[in-house]
This record gives sequence, C-alpha cells and structure tokens, in this order.
Amino acid sequence: MTPRVLVTGATGRVGRATIAALRGAELPVAAFVRDPDRAREILGPDIELRAGDLGDEATLTATNWR
Repeated sequence: MTPRVLVTGATGRVGRATIAALRGAELPVAAFVRDPDRAREILGPDIELRAGDLGDEATLTATNWR
C-alpha cells in the first residue's frame, strides 16, 4: 500500500483546502471522515476515504485501515 497523507476534518473549509493543496502537489492523500457519502459529494469520487470517528476508539483500530 502506498503511504498517504491522512487529512482529518476533510469536509471542512481547512480540510478541503488542505486536500486541494496536496492534490496540487501530486501527493497521495486520504480523507478521514464520519460520513463517507457526504464526503464523496463534497470531495469527489477520486479521493480515498477512511470512515471513522475520533470520538469512537473502535473506529480507530488497525483493522479499519486496510
């Protein structure tokens, strides 16, 4: 698996700008989001999404990152 920059808060104003800058620099990027369907609408179909919630430790386990 290619290492990626993981952006939290990806659907917010700063997160979207961060993703745009990383894409512009042609760096591999993934977005950590609570709602993948909403994120797909905002960020587009070509971004790797990682679903989870920073407030729910169970979504942060290694098995969710494969």
